[in-house]
Amino acid sequence: MFGCTIREHEAGLGYLLARKYWGQGLMAEAVSTAVQWLLEQPSIFRCWAVCDTTHTASARVLEKVGMQREGILRRLVVHPNLSPEPRDCYCYSRVRNAA
Repeated sequence: MFGCTIREHEAGLGYLLARKYWGQGLMAEAVSTAVQWLLEQPSIFRCWAVCDTTHTASARVLEKVGMQREGILRRLVVHPNLSPEPRDCYCYSRVRNAA
């Protein structure tokens, strides 16, 4: 599953992949294609995504597609399969260079 939310000049990405497909490069390819296409759109200047701080594979996907880690968003997202409380997430982004 892959989703994108566009607001004004930015696009937020989210994804989920069944465990049996992990490690095949599928999500890196999908995210890379989406980010490239989004940053080619005249109104989009920033693509961003978050991932749980303990999910190193997801962080690696975001780094692999050229996103940079901006910091940690404390207690941002509830992942019911991990905890009933909000968890810390890394925030990543890739921006279009100035003209």
